[in-house]
Amino acid sequence: MSDIVDMALLRHLRQNSRQHLTEIGREHDVPVTTLVGSLKRIKDKFGVKCTTIVDFKPIGHGIRAGFAMKTARKAKRKPLEDFLVSSPSTNNVLRLGEDYDYLADALFRNVRELYNFEEELRKFGLSRLEEIHFIEELACEKFVP
Repeated sequence: MSDIVDMALLRHLRQNSRQHLTEIGREHDVPVTTLVGSLKRIKDKFGVKCTTIVDFKPIGHGIRAGFAMKTARKAKRKPLEDFLVSSPSTNNVLRLGEDYDYLADALFRNVRELYNFEEELRKFGLSRLEEIHFIEELACEKFVP
């Protein structure tokens, strides 16, 4: 039973993490003490972190693009990784397998910033670079096991 409550609470919090446990309890006819225990188990089991998902457009970063990269030489991987992780433009950086070494999700105020970022990437001697422009985010952080 506790696993069912834990997953239901996790799903609910993924949709609206600002709602109080008392409101959730009333809405679903579950005692708050049950939800408090469930929240503790969720935090322990899943390593839940509280975070904020930002809409970057209102703060002037309306251009979002993804970059899939493969370095020509292994010696260039670490410097590229360091650049991606430290760049103020990158939002997410992932190490990949197979066809590419890294995937970066980056945000820009204008096309000039995007172009400059791409030029910096090319300095790392990439054998492959795919640039993907994100038009609209349809789902974000929605997975619940």
